[in-house]
Amino acid sequence: MKTAEELKKFKQHTVIELLKMIQDIKSDIFKSRFEVNFGKTKNVSRIRKLKKQIARIKTIVNEKLLKEEE
Repeated sequence: MKTAEELKKFKQHTVIELLKMIQDIKSDIFKSRFEVNFGKTKNVSRIRKLKKQIARIKTIVNEKLLKEEE
């Protein structure tokens, strides 16, 4: 998915939904690390992509929280 499309999709969600997404992605990272460590997959770049996705979601959450404060 393109980054711009991804950001639009994330901005449509509430803060609570975004925090839930972060938890889901963290569990995916955990599973992916096990798969890489045990040799089930060699897709190491997936972990990096998931971490970047978490950072994008956290940025949107912070933007929404700042808007609520104003």
